[in-house]
Amino acid sequence: TAVVSDAAGNVYIAGSQIWIYDRTGAESGVLEVPERPCGLAFGGDDQHTLFIGARRSLYAIRTAAAGAR
Repeated sequence: TAVVSDAAGNVYIAGSQIWIYDRTGAESGVLEVPERPCGLAFGGDDQHTLFIGARRSLYAIRTAAAGAR
């Protein structure tokens, strides 16, 4: 299971999909990807891109908050 967080306190957890929890621990969303995700990392010039590694592909999605440092 891969876990990353952003500067707003959201936590992203990769499992069968990617679950997002806010800073209070409440589920705030689910990112559905075509393949089971196995790795997560923030990157890009402004750290607002969440890279999602899967078995055969790499996906990327822009996020509102930058990745936590």
